[in-house]
Amino acid sequence: MIWRIYSHFYDSLLITPPYKKLLIELNERANIKPEETVVDLGSGTGNFAQISKRNDSGYYCIDGSPEMLKISKRKVPHCNHILSDLNSTKIPIKNNHADKVVSNNSVYAVNDIDNLFNEVYRILKPNGLFVFSNSIRKDNKPIIIEILRSISLIKFISNFLTYVKLIGVLLINIFISNKYETQFYSKESLIAALEKNHFKVIENTYSYEGINVLIVARKQS
Repeated sequence: MIWRIYSHFYDSLLITPPYKKLLIELNERANIKPEETVVDLGSGTGNFAQISKRNDSGYYCIDGSPEMLKISKRKVPHCNHILSDLNSTKIPIKNNHADKVVSNNSVYAVNDIDNLFNEVYRILKPNGLFVFSNSIRKDNKPIIIEILRSISLIKFISNFLTYVKLIGVLLINIFISNKYETQFYSKESLIAALEKNHFKVIENTYSYEGINVLIVARKQS
């Protein structure tokens, strides 16, 4: 239910500087090439596929929300769209298939990160990259403050309906933060889980006004 409601408001985040910056940072780390096979876990409405300039069958958008995927199909119709919950035991991709796996703000909704990371390892090609950003704290105040700073009266009036939707997003984020509080994994626990599942972490940094961690990890043989 919550993801169905969220889908109608989610893209209002695209007008906010912090969210756009997060997508850009993730895209810079992933450095996706046109010929690479990419799996986007928790792909939502297809925003990362768009910013990485991919709209082809080599890009897999996987999400557990039919409503999110419906919007994504309109934005990047030539990508492969797969309905699958990240809490499923198995990611519906064959072994050693992807050059890169990306994910933006989805890992916190996963109950068993060991299983998820093991599945990511399975679907990546040897030396493939796993690049993801994930919320690590419940407090969204830094994001809300930065968004409010970026809003002028002219912007608010000219984009009134979008800002109304944005208020909806912020309220839903508060609900999600409370619902998934126990799964806001720390940076240290994420790195430990990656290393346990045979990844080498090559970069980790804070992002999204400090409430996210951005990690780049390579599959080891």
